Amino acid sequence: MKKTESNGVKAPKKVQPKTKGNPVKHIGIVKNDSWLEPYEDAIRGRHDHAMYKLKQLTNNGRKTISEFASGHLYYGLHRSLRGWVFREWAPNATEIYLIGDFNNWQEDEAYKLKRVKGTDNWEIKLPFKSLSHGDLYKMKVKWDGGEGERIPAWCRRVVQDEETKIFSAQVWQPKKPYEFKKKAFKPTKSPLLIYECHVGMGQDAEKVGTYREFTENVLPRVVKAGYNCIQVMAIQEHPYYGSFGYHVSSFFAPSSRFGTPDELKELIDTAHKNGIAVIMDIVHSHAVKNEMEGLGNLCGDPCQYFYQGGKREHPAWDSLCFDYGKNEVMHFLLSNCKFWLEEYHFDGFRFDGVTSMLYYNHGLGQAFGGYEDYYNGGQDVNAITYLTLANKLIHEVNPSAITIAEEMSGMPGLAAKFEWGGMGFDYRMAMGIPDYWIKMIKEKKEIKVEAKPRKARKPVAKKAPSKRKPQKKANKEMPVWCRRLLAVLVVVAFVFGFYYFFIRPYAYRWKPCYGMKGYGVCMPVGYSMHGIDVSHYQGDINWKMLKQTRQGKFPVEFIFMKATEGGDFSDDRFVANFDSAKVHGFIRGAYHFYNPKTDVN
Repeated sequence: MKKTESNGVKAPKKVQPKTKGNPVKHIGIVKNDSWLEPYEDAIRGRHDHAMYKLKQLTNNGRKTISEFASGHLYYGLHRSLRGWVFREWAPNATEIYLIGDFNNWQEDEAYKLKRVKGTDNWEIKLPFKSLSHGDLYKMKVKWDGGEGERIPAWCRRVVQDEETKIFSAQVWQPKKPYEFKKKAFKPTKSPLLIYECHVGMGQDAEKVGTYREFTENVLPRVVKAGYNCIQVMAIQEHPYYGSFGYHVSSFFAPSSRFGTPDELKELIDTAHKNGIAVIMDIVHSHAVKNEMEGLGNLCGDPCQYFYQGGKREHPAWDSLCFDYGKNEVMHFLLSNCKFWLEEYHFDGFRFDGVTSMLYYNHGLGQAFGGYEDYYNGGQDVNAITYLTLANKLIHEVNPSAITIAEEMSGMPGLAAKFEWGGMGFDYRMAMGIPDYWIKMIKEKKEIKVEAKPRKARKPVAKKAPSKRKPQKKANKEMPVWCRRLLAVLVVVAFVFGFYYFFIRPYAYRWKPCYGMKGYGVCMPVGYSMHGIDVSHYQGDINWKMLKQTRQGKFPVEFIFMKATEGGDFSDDRFVANFDSAKVHGFIRGAYHFYNPKTDVN
């Protein structure tokens, strides 16, 4: 009798051994790379597990993965035809109250949630007059042995008090919500020219920039520079600004530091009207530890969203690692992907920290010198399954969407089709290359070669000629001042010629946009090895696109920017003074954005 789960989904089958009478048809990525044949069982096992999980989540195919990933339409705060409704997944809670401006932040029976019968969900329905646009609120959660104020996991707006610095959820229901002018948009991908940016740092001022300032000041320059896509960092709400948005606390809330949700929508809409795709730097590899602002201990269970034991905390990032094996966590993260696509019209995602997700050791201290390093049992199959289903979901919601994996190990099949046994990413960003160049810049020492003194030759005695030959009259030697003047003229002519022929034609494109800071300033962002894509970090210098990239040639020079003594690039607020930048030198480097159309076949 075949083994099945309680919901009727069959467990993944084991791969049959290859025999002469029953030859095994190789799965796609193995068919294209015979060196993967020894690991085909592991590859098929991962693919079968993803298929098994897909059937489980979709009720054996009775609904689509997109229909499953609609948690944002159920959980959180919503305004319905009959009033307000609020729901939260809190399996360990014993009591939950809504507290806020509307009840003077006190426990009130009128704002007490009830557990939905037979589930771990809590719910409350309120009349329209109970809540107003702009009200601040939180959950007061009680559990066995404790209680605490918490920000709802599914809330869509979080703000920080300027005086107390306390974060609270906010009711966001404007009378006239923003309506997108550009209803349909399809990104240009031939080639895909990506400009990576940070809204807060993208200004010529010592302050945190806003969505509207970025729309008015930076976006036109990106358009003029010839890009067709921007990759925006730090969108999801994060308590610590210095984390560059990588310690996320509220996954469904755009950061309020930069403005309102409607202003972010206006930014994206304006970009689309100018032919610019907008992809989001999404962080599903870990979450901030904070309990009052984040998911660290939402209702008395520190492992509600995260792994248990030693796998819960990330050893290098001081953050928490999601448990991708839980269906509720899968529901939360997949719904998060769909939410940003539908609500804000993002055109795709760059998934952060994919290497950390793929391996139990997070790829730390591992060299990845051969294929055996990808199939030695140290891989998190749950995380691989999540990434596979996330790509399937994203392309089901928007077939033109762009997905990029920020990955260092070079996992085979990362950007291969799902049907081939791959994870389905469109591109892979090889972060190891810029990391290598930073290592070279910091650690490489100049080799000084000392010239050894030449040995003096022994004098050779020569026989004096019997008769001296007549000598020609020597030319008059050029004066010293004349030789110096001639040398100056040669240098001036060389500099003028270099500027006229090599710098002047492209000078208008070499104006750096604002926001050069830290790691991003050093990031050598270049061209795809197959001429598919270009990505620049905000603050790097733009290059004139050459047709040679389509022929496999990739000019990957870029100008490295350095702060002068007058510049302030170490301010705690992480802002940069644009006027303090200068051209410092040339470095070579490239990103390899893996493309299955060119790299697999």
